[in-house]
Amino acid sequence: MVTNPAQTILPGLVQGMMESLTEAHFYAHRMFGDELQLIAKGPEGGGFFKSLQVANLSAGINDKLQELESLLFPPLVELAAEDVQVRAAPSRGVGLLLLPGILILSLLFIAQGLAEDLWVEKNAGTLRRMMTGPVSLTGILGQKVLVTLVLVVCVSAIALALSSLAFGVSVTVLPMALAWCALTGVCLFTLMSFLVTLASTQRTSTLVSNLVVFPMMMLGGSLFPFSSMPSAMANLGKMTPNGLGVQGLDLILQGDLFSAQLLSQAGSLLALTALFSFLTLRRIRSGFAVN
Repeated sequence: MVTNPAQTILPGLVQGMMESLTEAHFYAHRMFGDELQLIAKGPEGGGFFKSLQVANLSAGINDKLQELESLLFPPLVELAAEDVQVRAAPSRGVGLLLLPGILILSLLFIAQGLAEDLWVEKNAGTLRRMMTGPVSLTGILGQKVLVTLVLVVCVSAIALALSSLAFGVSVTVLPMALAWCALTGVCLFTLMSFLVTLASTQRTSTLVSNLVVFPMMMLGGSLFPFSSMPSAMANLGKMTPNGLGVQGLDLILQGDLFSAQLLSQAGSLLALTALFSFLTLRRIRSGFAVN
């Protein structure tokens, strides 16, 4: 069979079909070779087969089918039906299932946009002038974290209030959910701040942050719930900062406010925030503000 190298699907289908027909032809002649040869030769002298020949032909085919009955009828695998009582899990609407990922995704974009302001201030010379003032570099970064915190809280409060009305989220979990969004947003901001300070130009910083943000979106449960992802991909995504945020927010919205898993995730976000803050300060001091 001659195929076009530019096509892969259709030639594969044709090849698979022809191979199936070849196998069917082989086994048909193994089982009913004599009968098929008799049919192919046709009746002697033309016309029709004699009644005795037709009866012998049918009997031969029937005898061979009876020999295969143990293999074909019944099937080798039997399906046994059994009544099993299954306790149905509490159903969750699609909106409530996707809410944590979408909300954390919005916080990721907010963090990315606010972190880009470091390059705006660097190019304008504002960052270098602030470093020569009475406020320390830690204080400058702390002010940016505070601005991020205020914006994240405002956006999250509106989103959570709407989710309570639309999806029936309990009002009692909203304060905890709001605090969790604030922690996640600050962690994402410190991560994005560190990434943008690694680049040599503002355009490169945008490219670097996008190269990190888009894989985080795919892996971190922002586009697809972890339950619908392959286990290896889900396990990797759960270790990302936004993946930790999605998991924790999902637990809170389900009413699980003080579980060991939630406390562990909160500790991980705090540790990552401290780490990225330290790296950002070190990077700015090492020449980002003046180079």
